[in-house]
Amino acid sequence: MIENDKYSVTDLIINAVEQKPDEFGNAFNSLMMDRLASAVENRKQEIASVMFKAPEVVGETEEE
Repeated sequence: MIENDKYSVTDLIINAVEQKPDEFGNAFNSLMMDRLASAVENRKQEIASVMFKAPEVVGETEEE
C-alpha cells in the first residue's frame, strides 16, 4: 500500500471494507501514534509556556 508507513483514514477504511485485519491494525496503530505524539508535543509546549513565564507583579493599591 504506502511504502513509508504513513497511513491515512482512507487507508483505514479501505482495509476495513476489504477485511484485511493486519493492514487495518497497522494503519490504526500508525494513525493513533501520530495523533498521540502530536497531542503530547502540544501539551509540552503549553506547560513550558506557563512554567517559564515571568511571574506577574501584583501592584499595591493606594488606600483612600
